Amino acid sequence: MKIHNPRTIHPPVGNYSHGVAMPPNCRVLYVAGQTGVRADGTTPASFEEQCHVVWQNIKAIVEDAGMKLTDIVKLTVLLTDVANLAKMAEVRKQYLGDHKPAATGFAVKSLVRPEWQIEIDAVAMRPVAAPKAAARRPAKRAAKRKR
Repeated sequence: MKIHNPRTIHPPVGNYSHGVAMPPNCRVLYVAGQTGVRADGTTPASFEEQCHVVWQNIKAIVEDAGMKLTDIVKLTVLLTDVANLAKMAEVRKQYLGDHKPAATGFAVKSLVRPEWQIEIDAVAMRPVAAPKAAARRPAKRAAKRKR
């Protein structure tokens, strides 16, 4: 993965990169928007707990695909209260550390369910080994004709 933060534009204002390029021969995983819904169908009341559930869900999906959180190259974050942006960034850092995928954030009036306070979707990519060329068989020599 190659990060692109050109010096000709303002540096990122958060824990993200302006652009991320992947090498050829990558597997791509699109992670649907994850909300703070636990496996049992419940949603925690607090924003911070919902953030942790979102990241636990994303981690489970990415790992199920044989990838790591550091394979994430793009995030889209939807918050119902922009005042929670700093809390979201703190929780995100706990899961991503210094990894900075490209990211877009939106402050939205509401999500599909009124108790949901955050939703994040992701794109992950992982390079795969190039297929090995098939072993070549020696060319068959034409049988010499007997005259």
